[in-house]
Amino acid sequence: MRALIGTFSAKRCLQLFLSVHLIAFLSIFLLNNLISFDAVECASGSGSNKLDIVYAVNCGGEEHVDEHGVPYQPDPSVDGQASDYGLRWPSIANAHPDDQILYQTERYSDSTFGYNIPLPKSTKAVNYVLVLKFAEVYFNQAGMKVFDVLLNGDHLIVDGLDIFERSGGRAAAYDVHIPFKVTGNKLVMINTGEESDISGTSLRLDFVKTSQDNPKCNAFYIARGTLADIPKFEMKQQKPPQDEEEDEYRSEQSPMDQPLVDDWQAPDFGDFPPALPEDEIDVGLAKYYPLIAVFVFITLLTLFMFKMA
Repeated sequence: MRALIGTFSAKRCLQLFLSVHLIAFLSIFLLNNLISFDAVECASGSGSNKLDIVYAVNCGGEEHVDEHGVPYQPDPSVDGQASDYGLRWPSIANAHPDDQILYQTERYSDSTFGYNIPLPKSTKAVNYVLVLKFAEVYFNQAGMKVFDVLLNGDHLIVDGLDIFERSGGRAAAYDVHIPFKVTGNKLVMINTGEESDISGTSLRLDFVKTSQDNPKCNAFYIARGTLADIPKFEMKQQKPPQDEEEDEYRSEQSPMDQPLVDDWQAPDFGDFPPALPEDEIDVGLAKYYPLIAVFVFITLLTLFMFKMA
């Protein structure tokens, strides 16, 4: 053992020490990069499986690409009236911050109106999902606006839709997902098994007037696939927004009329700290600069020592 140790000079020991550390730093650097790359892929991977969109319309509004990559075209309809009344609300509950506009514009009519949706012909059975988007931005109570939605003129896909009631209040998004299948000229509703014939090359979508106010739609799209392929719509509780009259009333109240703690909500410590937005994820090498500097220094020092040996 002593003979073996004696064969290593101090310089050789230093070279061995630096070589081991060089390999260790290199391994850590590569492993860190690999983990970071995988994390970024996971963070952005949800958008890699893009929806197979057949047709999408931002009713009453302009073109828009939503968080899932759905490309909504400007509203081509001339029926009824286009409205951006929803822009008075700074935010729409249940909606992604970047997709508020889909629920702030709409098309409504004093009578039944609708859209002709082009469908590509296929001799094989093709699964589709119709996604309807709504938000009540005018009425402040249930029962004021109620209407039906028909598909292909025969299928009552939404019966007695009261947006305010189903969304949980005013200025709150509400989506409806309707799966169906098309084989040739035959349409089959997945949920009910009802069938109908498709005439021509388009599918008719109607918003049907009933006794309560007028029908409307904020946006819709049709995608190839099943319900499992469609992003889930989640309802979130949120305090209903106030309009200008309510704000004025509250400002006129005396301090004695107002609650001691106004609009205070206990913090949810379970959600602390908040997650970083995806666009703030550091995908560069800036955070590795110190490690790179140490790596380069040890490399140069090791090469120098071997050269001097």
